[in-house]
Amino acid sequence: MNNNVIISGREIGAGNPPFIIAEIGMNHNGDIDLARRQIKAASDSGADAVKFQSFKTNRYLAPNSKDFSERQKHELTPEEHHIIKEFAEDLGLVFFSTPFDRESVDLLDDLDVPCFKVASLDVTNHPLLRYIAKKGRPIILSTGYASHSEVAEAVELIRSISSDKLVLLHCVSIYPTPPERMNLLAIKTLRRAFQVPVGLSDHSKGSPIAPVTATALGACVIEKHFTVDNELIGYDHAMSESANAFRRMSSQIKMTQDALGNGEIEPLKQEAKKLPGVRRSLYWDGTYEIGKRIEPNMLIEMRPGEGLRPALADEIVGQYLLQDVAGGTLVHRSQIDWRNR
Repeated sequence: MNNNVIISGREIGAGNPPFIIAEIGMNHNGDIDLARRQIKAASDSGADAVKFQSFKTNRYLAPNSKDFSERQKHELTPEEHHIIKEFAEDLGLVFFSTPFDRESVDLLDDLDVPCFKVASLDVTNHPLLRYIAKKGRPIILSTGYASHSEVAEAVELIRSISSDKLVLLHCVSIYPTPPERMNLLAIKTLRRAFQVPVGLSDHSKGSPIAPVTATALGACVIEKHFTVDNELIGYDHAMSESANAFRRMSSQIKMTQDALGNGEIEPLKQEAKKLPGVRRSLYWDGTYEIGKRIEPNMLIEMRPGEGLRPALADEIVGQYLLQDVAGGTLVHRSQIDWRNR
């Protein structure tokens, strides 16, 4: 069963290269010009998509939350959403966002985003999940913080509304996540358990080993926090990947995908051309006269492989020679009386 998902004309799932997402999130710092810089840098660094975060702080955080006022500074207006979406799409990038409240879901729906991203912290937020699912767009759901049963409940809810439009992302919500805590085999567990495309939301830092290994395990999406400058003040800059590191990661993901091939067991054309020179054929190991019964020690396997395959030796032994043969020459079918088979 093919459960691949189409996002902005791109097929996500088995048989396709990983969909590489630059998670800009709030790394625009509320500055539309910085947002444009981030998008352009992500485009230059090999991203297929840019993802932001959309929220109304007063619908997301309680008024007494310690960072309420700081979060408000990172809100994007509807007009700013429109500007950055158009800017991203002009660069050939897919634009979408993570909504944290119903008003933001409506805003993104009105913008006609190709999908919704659901953050790990909302895996158990069934009212919001239900509201998003009813929009009928593909959903990418991160699974950080969640147990298997919590993921199962979220998947069941989404499937009851839009059954064929779900992608799961394995995620460990430690910032940054050390390699030994990545648990990348969970990608296979999620795919086997829920029969949907599965990718990785990666919070490791520095080495591309996690996204590259995830690609080798069949991850269909790689999401990574992105910034133009790790030294900028803000929520996620320090733990985000710089443009240069993201570019290296994107390149290695693509090389890994190419190296995986199609899994078919068949010699390449370049190999096939070499076969006569590298394989062996049956040769006569001595000079023998017509009528002689062929014994195993009369045959030897040597290169080049321009004659009968060594696998035919068992069929030849026990037959009789129809002509004299010289040592060191190829065995030919015409030299053998096959009536004794």
